[in-house]
Amino acid sequence: MMVRFDMSEYVGTGSVLRLIGSPPGYHGHEDGGQLTEKVRTRPYSVILFDEVEKADPSVFNLWKRFKPELLNRLSEIVIFEPLSHDKLKKIVHIQMKSVVSSVAAKGISLLATDGALDVILSQSYNPMYGARPVWRWVQKNVVTKLSEMLITGEAGKGSTVSIEATDDNKGLNYQVSKEAAVGMRPTDRGKRQVVELPSD
Repeated sequence: MMVRFDMSEYVGTGSVLRLIGSPPGYHGHEDGGQLTEKVRTRPYSVILFDEVEKADPSVFNLWKRFKPELLNRLSEIVIFEPLSHDKLKKIVHIQMKSVVSSVAAKGISLLATDGALDVILSQSYNPMYGARPVWRWVQKNVVTKLSEMLITGEAGKGSTVSIEATDDNKGLNYQVSKEAAVGMRPTDRGKRQVVELPSD
């Protein structure tokens, strides 16, 4: 069983007390802390401290303040390393698959160059938050742009939308062809279909 703590909720100066409980003689001492109670009631759980970088700095000194009997209940502390560029690119690819699926339901094919995927990654990636902002960036920029193209009639059923990086590699260009994409045409040289999904 996994117990998850969203550490972005522990930003105040009383964060440590919320986790380990109040000291003896203080109000609420008998209740215990959120962390200590979870460990006590579920002794064989995996504990995930998610987004620990957002927590109050005093939380980082937490391990020094635990009693030995609590530390002995922890079998291992696992530190998650930052994702490599290749893994981040795969995450971008996965996010774009969902966009391809949604436009395919409307009869639209979507093509994207590797350069376009690189732009999405470079514009959305934040070392502190990892790959989390990728989805939001894709929604805010790619999905919004495609939605506008649908509303204005620029793209519709039977269209192919090609996404490429701008010349400065800081933005995206969208080109619409009214022919449905079947495989890779000569004009698609350098483009790569994000995922092959049949149009309805």
